[in-house]
Amino acid sequence: MSNLTFDEENPLQMFLYALRAAESKRQYPRRLKVVLDYLKTKSELKSSTLDGQCKEFIIKIKQNPKWANGQLMEFILFQKARVEKGEIVATTIRNYIKAAKLFIDMNSEVPLVNWKRITKSLPAPKNVSNARAPSLNELKINGVS
Repeated sequence: MSNLTFDEENPLQMFLYALRAAESKRQYPRRLKVVLDYLKTKSELKSSTLDGQCKEFIIKIKQNPKWANGQLMEFILFQKARVEKGEIVATTIRNYIKAAKLFIDMNSEVPLVNWKRITKSLPAPKNVSNARAPSLNELKINGVS
């Protein structure tokens, strides 16, 4: 029998619990840290560690969900400016928001954030390829049937 204990009161542990794939376990905490570090630069959070920031963030969200909505919208605007400067690509913003959404959803019993409103401003991801499925006619011409 294992001595491992699970603490539902630990926001970081709840977030990590939801991550199944190895790549998600590697990327999602980093992406969440970017969001939380942004809030720290604005003096909205005091802690520098991911665990401490997670605890502060979820307390503030539960106390004032409108604060969270506003902060996440400001984060998106900040990141959109970085896209315009060519520092990041638009899809990166969506990845940050997915990590924040998972964190918040895993740490609340009821929806605290209006995700529809927050994600409305996200830039549309660029279609990286012009790939499409070949038509039946193209398949016939190339000898594939």
